[in-house]
Amino acid sequence: MSFFEPRKPPEPPSDPPPEPEWSGPPVGVLGGVSSLRAVLFRTEEAILVAQYFMAYPTGVEFVLQFMFRTPRSSPRGARMILPPHNEAPEEAMQFGVQYPDGSKWTNTTVWMPRRGDEPPPAPIVFPRGGGGGDRSWRQRFWMWPLPDEGQLTFVVAWPELGIDEQSTVIDTTDLRRAAAEAEVLWED
Repeated sequence: MSFFEPRKPPEPPSDPPPEPEWSGPPVGVLGGVSSLRAVLFRTEEAILVAQYFMAYPTGVEFVLQFMFRTPRSSPRGARMILPPHNEAPEEAMQFGVQYPDGSKWTNTTVWMPRRGDEPPPAPIVFPRGGGGGDRSWRQRFWMWPLPDEGQLTFVVAWPELGIDEQSTVIDTTDLRRAAAEAEVLWED
């Protein structure tokens, strides 16, 4: 008889609840590729481009790419897109999207998800990760839901760079075609 009692095997972990469709690209699905690229603004000193659109049945992932002619000494990276709540809007880039039905999202009204929350009011755009340096920055985003057929409008203003509010319109036909080409790898 041993002094030590046998250890009980650990309980198998329970499956985590499925991620809500509004929180990011679906797991187990290869997105369809769109060739869209939209220049949101361009000056002698800077450019902002929306590109690398990957469409899914539930939404779209895309990249915003900033490029600057000379190194930036002011805050950069994700703070350019989703500024801290205590930063005045006129000090940060303002960015938004308007769906074909007129609904819109802006980075000035940020909704932060919590597990168990009801879906946010659509549309919603979440940062997904990014990187870069003082002359270039790429930031991935998840945009939910997949826009209906029609015009998707990107709106940007950046007073610090002399960029007044301006909009760029893209037709959603190619996004919807790419979403239809998304491949479900497995159903879990």
